[in-house]
Amino acid sequence: MKSLQHLAASVDAGGIDEASLFACLRYALSICGSDRQPLPTRQALLEGLMLPLLRRASPNSLLRVFTTNNLMPFGRKPPDIEHSLLDHALTLLRKPAPAAASAEYYFERTLAMNLIEQVCISFI
Repeated sequence: MKSLQHLAASVDAGGIDEASLFACLRYALSICGSDRQPLPTRQALLEGLMLPLLRRASPNSLLRVFTTNNLMPFGRKPPDIEHSLLDHALTLLRKPAPAAASAEYYFERTLAMNLIEQVCISFI
């Protein structure tokens, strides 16, 4: 966790080039969206790398991150050219809770809410 925080802290606002930002986020989303990884690993990647990078990225880069069609929060699904990352986050939040909601369900909602929060914060 410390090394993830160190990496994220080394990025100043707008200080990461967009290609690197996309590469880091693509990797983080593939891990965060994979049920093959334990939840503590996914949570550490979300909190220690992905959210700090999003907070430090420039507004123009964030706009492209959230409206592009080649970043998705689920690692095993191929990109859907019809939907952006923001579309997928909103879809996750609209899903009704299953009768026996699991930690997986709550993590997915946390991921979606954090992504949407970054959109709101960035453009206010």
